Order: sequence, then structure tokens, then C-alpha cells
Amino acid sequence: MTEVTKYITPEIYNPIIIYLSWTTMHYLSAHLYSTYCTNWSVYGYITSPFITVTPVCKGLSWFMYESSNTISNIFVLASTSLSLYLTNFKYKVEKKD
Repeated sequence: MTEVTKYITPEIYNPIIIYLSWTTMHYLSAHLYSTYCTNWSVYGYITSPFITVTPVCKGLSWFMYESSNTISNIFVLASTSLSLYLTNFKYKVEKKD
């Protein structure tokens, strides 16, 4: 394991930690919202308009929305960076020949 970890630089390690943090927080907020803000029963259906406007449920809903957008932006950034890296790599290989 140490052989692999010595090649992981902070430039790679930090974005992975940030991505995993956002994913974990999104996962937890989604489960907290479904547990506390949506009761799967007739009583839950009747109380739904009152429960969903509480500060906790509004905050969890907002956080799920924002974390989903952030995760999407991370994917766009990662795929753009990878495409740029591969384009430069191909250009350097062709230039050597």
C-alpha cells in the first residue's frame, strides 16, 4: 500500500478528499431529509405541508440541491482537466516523432 501512496501528490489527494467530503455530506443530508421530513404514511401525507417548511427540512433540501450542483461541477472540472491533460499528452507524443 505504501508503494501506491507515495505517488499520490497533494495535487491529486486534495481534490479527491474534497469530492469525497461533498459526496458524503450529500448522502447524509439526503438520508436525514427522508428520515425526518418525509413520513411514509397517511399521517405523513397530511402533515407534509407543515413539516417540509420547517427550518431543518428547508435547510436539508437546500443543502441537497447545492451539494448536487457542486458534485456536478466537480465532474465537469475533472473531465475538462482530464481532456486537457490527454490532449497535451497526445500533442507531446506526436511532437517527439
